[in-house]
Amino acid sequence: MDEIMTMPSTSTTALHPATVPASERGYCGQAQGEWTLPSSHVGGSQNSNDAPREDFLAQAALLNLMGQTPISFHRLYVDITGNVITGLWLSSVLERVAQAKPEEFQEDDYVFRLSATQCHQVTGITASQQRTCRRDLIALGMLSEQSGPGRVPEYRLHLNVVADAILQASASLANSLEEVHQQQGSSSPQPVISKRYG
Repeated sequence: MDEIMTMPSTSTTALHPATVPASERGYCGQAQGEWTLPSSHVGGSQNSNDAPREDFLAQAALLNLMGQTPISFHRLYVDITGNVITGLWLSSVLERVAQAKPEEFQEDDYVFRLSATQCHQVTGITASQQRTCRRDLIALGMLSEQSGPGRVPEYRLHLNVVADAILQASASLANSLEEVHQQQGSSSPQPVISKRYG
């Protein structure tokens, strides 16, 4: 395990980014050429049986950081759902929509099953929080749920309702873009968008 996690280094001591001057830090705040795992092998035995728990803890931390998918989503989902956690739940389902097969759609609905365990693995949202998320989305008309004893619930995400909510949340921005467009007298909205967001 030590060999797998070894990183290029000019030092045998682990450095925390906060202890290194900003001018010497590389990408993501790491010291250039000096970011290593804590080591107990300096001047001593390199037998893996002698490694202290801190070595394994550092390796586990790196595996957790690098081996898990980062969680990020569009801020707009917070606006249309009313809170961050429900926005994250919706974002996670919409990611599934992008990869779904044609048979998973019924008219304007995406039909899917999602266990609490699967959702927690992807998003970190607890089972209790998931129930709140679904309740919020059902109240907004974006989701329907069918469940029975001992089976994974089946959900229907009403994509037309989600799309309408996105358009409504974007109305004020559309008005601003239209005003700027009229002020500039341009025949194409593209330069306005590029100027404001490019």
